[in-house]
Amino acid sequence: MERELHLIQDALEAYCVFKLTELSENDNLSVNNDSNLKYQYYKDYCDKREIDPSIDKSGKVYYNMYNKHLPVFWNRIKETYPNCTFDFIDVEKDFRNQNKKGDFVMIIRGDNQKEISVSLKAYKGSISSIQVCSGTFNSFITNLLFDKDGVGMFKSKDGIRFKGSKKEDRDREIKKIGYGSMLPTLHKIDEINPKVKEYFVYGKKAEWYQNIKEEWEEGHYKYGYEAIDLTLKILRENFSDTEIKSRIVEMIGFDGEEELLLIGKTKMVDSITNEKLKVLIDKVRSENTIIRYYKHGKNINFDFVNGGGEVILTIGIPFCLDKNGGWFLPKDKKGTFYKKENMFLEYGQRRPKKSKEINTSINTYVYLGRTGILK
Repeated sequence: MERELHLIQDALEAYCVFKLTELSENDNLSVNNDSNLKYQYYKDYCDKREIDPSIDKSGKVYYNMYNKHLPVFWNRIKETYPNCTFDFIDVEKDFRNQNKKGDFVMIIRGDNQKEISVSLKAYKGSISSIQVCSGTFNSFITNLLFDKDGVGMFKSKDGIRFKGSKKEDRDREIKKIGYGSMLPTLHKIDEINPKVKEYFVYGKKAEWYQNIKEEWEEGHYKYGYEAIDLTLKILRENFSDTEIKSRIVEMIGFDGEEELLLIGKTKMVDSITNEKLKVLIDKVRSENTIIRYYKHGKNINFDFVNGGGEVILTIGIPFCLDKNGGWFLPKDKKGTFYKKENMFLEYGQRRPKKSKEINTSINTYVYLGRTGILK
């Protein structure tokens, strides 16, 4: 399911480029008038992977969102750049190889001559709280130090690509950039995930979710709080507030390297034409804005605070446990033969294969709704 959704989202990035090109053609404002080629690329991508976002259950909501919001985005673009023609190019794969975050480039010709890299993020729910990255407890510090380079992969400043879960490689790269003193504390965070797996993935009692439901819920706090305290210790002992602010700004895409296009079920906002979002990004990046971080429930929160002491944006990172479908828990509570596990499963039974994905979990949320820019 996750792989299918990932393929659908990749396909819809190509669809976005086609749709914007088609809209520009309809207004006689296209540079190359090649929407037919871009549609064919999208179609070929889908056919090769046997997906159809327009009808697939997991993709239809995104497909409908694009068709609803992209015409609005296009109208705002052509109003912002009058007397211009436009081209839209899918560059996500190329940019990923260059360690950039853009998904497509908008080329503008005419009174304005520029090329704008755009990072596209679509959410089937609200964009009042957007998720920008995820990982495990120990990946947060690695993500703070290095650029991500694929799922679970990171790249050092000198171009060395390594897997975050390979501790020897990670530790070597951390030492190379002068942060070796944090490793004893980071190793304590490393120890949490094996404890979680030993009990919930391999433990006899956890074969049935009903047996460990309370312990699972308590685990969010038991393990999450431990990881939060250790992470805060690393932050306070190894980084200045300025360093933390700079990296968090990069992580949430507010560093100015790319413009943002955020699409939700009912609302859409972009940093090219929306003055409120542009002003917010400028305020966050301002030298007069400081960062304040602290434990808040199951979260580490990062507040961007302006010179007047006002919180202008909050980033929340919850530290939790993730079932990842490790137990068979259908809504109707009925047992069934489960093809992927090749066995009959009763309600609450641990899935032998899928349970290996039970893990510690962090997500990085940008609380845009609190800023007022979506009103």
